[in-house]
Amino acid sequence: MPAAAWLETTSRRPETDSLRSLAKGSLILAVVLVATLAGGCDRRAGRSAAVDRGDDGKAAPKFVMTADTPYVTVFVTTLGGIEVNGKPAELQAVAGAFAGLARQGGVVLYSRESPDREPHENGMKVMELAVQNRLPIRLCKSRDFSDAVGADGKLKMGD
Repeated sequence: MPAAAWLETTSRRPETDSLRSLAKGSLILAVVLVATLAGGCDRRAGRSAAVDRGDDGKAAPKFVMTADTPYVTVFVTTLGGIEVNGKPAELQAVAGAFAGLARQGGVVLYSRESPDREPHENGMKVMELAVQNRLPIRLCKSRDFSDAVGADGKLKMGD
């Protein structure tokens, strides 16, 4: 059998097609990975080379957190209760607090009861509100947020 005919018959085998498809997928993944890494290497003064654009086409503001960055604490219980800055709140109040925080260039400090379980739907809604307002979220382990906020009320840095 001539080599060309053999090659043609082997290319029709399902296992060969699978291998070619896998190789093609791996090549695409490698190209995307290299492009991503190349873009990520172009960082100056902590700024990413990529620009996040919202649905409106506007670039997201650059965010640099300092100890003086404004923040809102949000704690969600397993039953869906929400506390904003230590006080019970409804989702509408969270939305208002996040809108104001976004105007100030702040950060959301988020914690919830039983983090080893699935979150209550209110926890997910709180996260969605933060994303809609394009707010950075800092996940905290403790209900009193002492892992993120010092005794002086300022954000802890480098943790």
